[in-house]
Amino acid sequence: MTILKRVNRFKYIILSGLIWCFCVASFAQGPSLSPHDLKESYFEKRASFEQRSTKVISPANQEELDRIVTILAENAPNSYEYHLVKYVNGNFDASLANHLLEAYKLKPTSTEVLREMFGYYAMMNDQTKTKEIASVLKNQYSTLELAYYESVFSTSSGTYYLFSGESDAYPALVLQSLGKIRSNVTIINLDFLQNDNYRKRIQSQVGGLNMKFIANEAAFVSAMINAKSSTFCVSTTVSQSYLGSSVSSMNITGLIYQKDAQDQKGKLQKFWTQVQPTLASLALSGSKEKALYGNYLPPLLTLYKLKIMNNEKDSILRNGIVALAQKIGEVEAVNGILSDYEQIE
Repeated sequence: MTILKRVNRFKYIILSGLIWCFCVASFAQGPSLSPHDLKESYFEKRASFEQRSTKVISPANQEELDRIVTILAENAPNSYEYHLVKYVNGNFDASLANHLLEAYKLKPTSTEVLREMFGYYAMMNDQTKTKEIASVLKNQYSTLELAYYESVFSTSSGTYYLFSGESDAYPALVLQSLGKIRSNVTIINLDFLQNDNYRKRIQSQVGGLNMKFIANEAAFVSAMINAKSSTFCVSTTVSQSYLGSSVSSMNITGLIYQKDAQDQKGKLQKFWTQVQPTLASLALSGSKEKALYGNYLPPLLTLYKLKIMNNEKDSILRNGIVALAQKIGEVEAVNGILSDYEQIE
C-alpha cells in the first residue's frame, strides 16, 4: 500500500469514527427523537424497571430515566411530554404537581394525564377533584373490569383494602369516588405510600406504625396487616412478595387475602354462592379481562380442595371451575389441579 493510500485510509477511519460519535451523541442528546418518542421510551423503560417486591427503582435505572427527563428539559422544556414525564419521574412527589397541572393544561383529554391527575388528587385526598375526574376516567375501563372491582368489595366486609398501584387501585378508587362501592372503606395504594404525607395519613388511620416504606415494603405491609388483622384485606392482585412474614398466616377468602380468617370454607362457600350467576354468564374479551377474571380461580379451587378433604362431592362447583378455565384459556392447568385434588380422596 502506497503512502498516499495509507494517508487516505487513515483519513477514512478518522472520518468514520467522527460520524459514528456524532450519531451516538445525537441520539444521547435527543434531537433525533421527538418529544413523543422520548416520552414513550421513558414509560417503556420505567415499566421494565418495576419489580414485584419493591417500589424501589435501582440507582442505575433511575439514572437512565433521569437522563430522558434531562433530554426533554433541554430540547422541549415547554412540551406536554416534558411536564408529564417530569412529574411521573418524581415517584409521587407532590412538590412536582405544577408540572402535572401544566401537562393537563396542554392536553386535558389525554388518558395518560387524566390517570396521573386522578392519582394525584386521590393521593392528596381531594374528593371533589377526584370525583370530577373519575366521571371521565371510568370510560377507560370496560364494564367487566369495573364489575370485577365491585365484586371485590361486595363479596367481603373489610375496612381496609390494600391494592398495588395504578392497574388495580385506580379502578377501585374510581368506583368509590362515584359511589359504586362502600364509602366507609379505606383503599390503600402501595404506590401512594411513596409519598410521605400519604404514608403518614395511612399510618394515623391504621395505627401502630412508625416506620419507613421505601425499601421496607414487606415489613410495612406486615405491620399494617397485624395492626388491623380482623378488618384488613389484601387484594389478590397484589404480589405475595409484599406480604412478607404475614404470608404464611394469610388465607384466601375470595378476591382477597385475610390474616387468620376464621371459617375459611364457610367464607369461600358464601363467595361462590354470590359469584356463581355472574361467572355462568361471563363473556370475556381480550387478555386483560381474562387475566383479571383468572383471579376467581384460586378461591374456587381452594374451596373445591377443602370440600374434597371433607369428603364432599360438589359437581356444580367443579363444572363452574372448568367453565371459567375454558373462558380464560387455562383448561389444561386447571384440570391438572383438579385431578391432583381428587387423588386426596
